[in-house]
Amino acid sequence: MESWISLLLFTVGILGVSLLLIQSFTKTSLAMLRGEILKQNNDKLSSLKLQAFERLTLYLERNSIPSLIQSFGQNQGSAAAFRAAAVANINEEFNYNLSQQIYVSKQSWGAVKVVREQTLQLLHMEFAKLPTEATALDFSQALIKAVSETELPHLKAIDVIKGEIQLLFE
Repeated sequence: MESWISLLLFTVGILGVSLLLIQSFTKTSLAMLRGEILKQNNDKLSSLKLQAFERLTLYLERNSIPSLIQSFGQNQGSAAAFRAAAVANINEEFNYNLSQQIYVSKQSWGAVKVVREQTLQLLHMEFAKLPTEATALDFSQALIKAVSETELPHLKAIDVIKGEIQLLFE
């Protein structure tokens, strides 16, 4: 009888140690799996962030005053047509890229919004100074003069974006 009790205690001991080892192994395996999933998610998120930065940079470049002049100021149309086309383009592309704000910092998104507002404001201010019969070429020249006196706002926003990209790789 005593040998049965010893055997039973030995078996319970072995089962207890086995259970602890299995439990420890499971926790370790889950922690490794969780770490791997987080790493994969971070890699995917980093890729999405970089794509967002690319799209926002492209938005800023396409809607800079020099690009708008090149796109809309070279035709023989009126200044009003140029302004309307430029404003529509800025707003359309902004709305298209609106979802990118979830991948970038508040500072980067804020910089994009500020540049959009500054560009729209500049278009409206310079247009208001022109006579009603002004051409797109007249408007282009007024815009060139206005931006030659200050730094182009889109360049500052691109610098903010570049700074945030550098943080991703540190």
